[in-house]
Amino acid sequence: MKAVFLDRDGVINEERDDYIKSWDEFIWIKGAKEAIQALNLANLLVIVVTNQSAIGRGIVPSSVVEDIHGKIQKELKEIGAWIDAFYYCPARPEEGSPFRKPQPGMFLQAQKEYQVELTNSYLIGDSVSDIEAGNKAGCKTILVLTGKGKDQLASMTSEAIRPHLVAQDLSEAVKVILNSQET
Repeated sequence: MKAVFLDRDGVINEERDDYIKSWDEFIWIKGAKEAIQALNLANLLVIVVTNQSAIGRGIVPSSVVEDIHGKIQKELKEIGAWIDAFYYCPARPEEGSPFRKPQPGMFLQAQKEYQVELTNSYLIGDSVSDIEAGNKAGCKTILVLTGKGKDQLASMTSEAIRPHLVAQDLSEAVKVILNSQET
């Protein structure tokens, strides 16, 4: 199976410096729902991989993150779209979790559970850690300039964190993926 892995904050919804702590703080990025729908229609798995250290920091319980993911699904369902799986890592950066991006643990878990062909899959993210994790997993990586993307682009100098492509937002990244699937 081919998959498109999506970071959440800054890719699907607007980024916040103080974390998304409730559904009231979740704001869709324009075109994100329709981009996810386009991936569904192309029969690509859509998998969210997101660091959620607000859990590990004691800012929100995991039930809040799961509630937000449930409400994302509910709103996507209204347009006939869905996310196939949500993976999130609650660990703080200093904990060294193999599941926290820039490590590829969430990708490897999805590979096992969904028989994902990582080398034929994509990661769309807005940060150095997203791109590095996607590259380590063997995915093609796309940096979007929403969220932290514009600021992070300048710091991507080594091969380990250089994206394969840069796109304005999730909608443009999905168009590039779908065009490459047709050729």
